[in-house]
Amino acid sequence: MATKARAITNKALGDMIAKIYPSFKSHTAQLTAETFTERGFDRITQLDPTFVNDFFELSMRVWLNVVNISHAKDILAEKDFGETYDQPWGGIIQRLSTNSVKPINPGWIGLQDGDAPDPFVVRKTVVAERFWKQNFDYASLITVPDDFQMKQIFVSEYGMSEFMAGIMEGLQNGYTSQVYLNKLEALNAAINSTKTPLKTNQTQSLEMADSPTDEQLRRMINTIKKIVAAMCDLGPQTDAFNAYGFNSTQDRGRLRLLLRQGYLPDLETNTLYAAFHDDKLETGIPIIQVPNFGGITYQNSASAPLYPVYNTLGERIGWNTQAGQTAVTVTDDEAVPVDPNADVVAVLADKGVVFECRQNPYTVEPIRNPRGRYVNYWASSPNNTIAYDSLYNMVVFKKTAPSGG
Repeated sequence: MATKARAITNKALGDMIAKIYPSFKSHTAQLTAETFTERGFDRITQLDPTFVNDFFELSMRVWLNVVNISHAKDILAEKDFGETYDQPWGGIIQRLSTNSVKPINPGWIGLQDGDAPDPFVVRKTVVAERFWKQNFDYASLITVPDDFQMKQIFVSEYGMSEFMAGIMEGLQNGYTSQVYLNKLEALNAAINSTKTPLKTNQTQSLEMADSPTDEQLRRMINTIKKIVAAMCDLGPQTDAFNAYGFNSTQDRGRLRLLLRQGYLPDLETNTLYAAFHDDKLETGIPIIQVPNFGGITYQNSASAPLYPVYNTLGERIGWNTQAGQTAVTVTDDEAVPVDPNADVVAVLADKGVVFECRQNPYTVEPIRNPRGRYVNYWASSPNNTIAYDSLYNMVVFKKTAPSGG
């Protein structure tokens, strides 16, 4: 019959050790407070040398648990894609843009006696406004009972602090992961927008097999380089690569290439390796690998759409083939992802095309329940925005089946 592991208090552990190892008996009082800290261990070993032998023999029977802390990172922010702004006030985000001013006919040419050009004629600057609503609220919590995780674990004094740091890190991980996913959703909205649809020049086709050949990869690199040149080098300004029609010159240093995962190894292991240096193309554009470009939905094995099922806290716990249900009929392992941008290989964009506007940055606040003897740590970040701005340049590269293939 399988045995069930149970937590043991430091006092009970100390009593058990003292029965087996007499040299520990005189140190029982220090066990819970000092022994399992670096400072306490050094002090006791100086007073009782036999403690060292017994300690290491004991360590073969009682193992100090390692605190494994989960980590998460926003690779888009790490690679400087997307911009973040603080907006302490207001529920609507407003942006203004001014376009280039074209020349007019000079007034001094061909003047006759008695003629005079009108210096007070009105010609107003064309100023365009763009607005966004707040669309991102984040909340999470974790409960830490007094008599469970905090007192019935066998770790060092420093391990306790690491354990609590791990709990806080876990809360932060959830926020980091959600921000990253929302940025991918903003990319999906930009790619498939019907309000500001992409122009012809903003979608480029690439002949690409499922296992791309060296020649296909070369053509992809060549196409990207031509687009970068058209954006940055072939004229004083252009509006051909943004859906908003903003006429400006593109700063090459602000461009990023978002590349679907799986393609960079192909590029590195083929003869194109010489085209790369420190994750940059010859064009100098930093490469950021992404798992997808957002918009992922889910279906079951019969291709029926799935709808999320939430528990009373609002945490998604599974899926159902009908909307608004509380019963889970399909688990996460059984759900089949559907990628609306499966043909998108890469996106070349100004890093400002996706932005985050924070009214209330992520914070954690504790509250203790004395009756339940536990502390709730509430993480929240309300009234924020993660969206895309069609004023910035963006080109989507989509793969098509090779001709004759």
